[in-house]
Amino acid sequence: MRWLLWCSMCLVLNVTSAMAAPPEAAGFVRAKIDQLADLLMSDAPDRLEQVRRRMQELTDFSGFSERALGPTWGTLTRDEQLRFQRALQRLLESHYMGRPASIFDKQKVQVKSAARVGEQMAVSLAVQRDDVDIDVVVELQALRDGWQVRDVAIDGLSLLEDYRAQFQTYLKKKSLNELIAKLESRAQKNLAAKK
Repeated sequence: MRWLLWCSMCLVLNVTSAMAAPPEAAGFVRAKIDQLADLLMSDAPDRLEQVRRRMQELTDFSGFSERALGPTWGTLTRDEQLRFQRALQRLLESHYMGRPASIFDKQKVQVKSAARVGEQMAVSLAVQRDDVDIDVVVELQALRDGWQVRDVAIDGLSLLEDYRAQFQTYLKKKSLNELIAKLESRAQKNLAAKK
């Protein structure tokens, strides 16, 4: 569930290069939710590839991967860093590529507020799932012409911190190659289960 919401929030916040300055965060998030939902429901033959490109534009996978691995990142070779980054990216993509239209219903996502937290903006959302509202906070970093997702917290749990704890625990017992293989295997299983 948390992976699905993370992907949803990453997908809806595409960086728009035509803007001269970062737009107002809450309005930006609402507009991107609506645009992406429309894209996912369209008949465009390349809609999934368009969604993948938007996520790649929005998310700094290198920075996210580095923060997720914590101190381990600095001990890796550049090749190991790239392999881990690609595996983590494929895992995130696998959660929405199999069932893109079911990721969220734009009518069930309410943008509540935006507030500055240090150098970032935190946009609070309520996502209705079944009969429960899930509190989601998307942490954005301003770019020259848009926003970039740094983290997503679901019901108070930071996905970045959760990943970091899981990866550090895993790497105490197993190797980086085993972690990469596990991420890739999970991504393949996600895609196979949704076909």
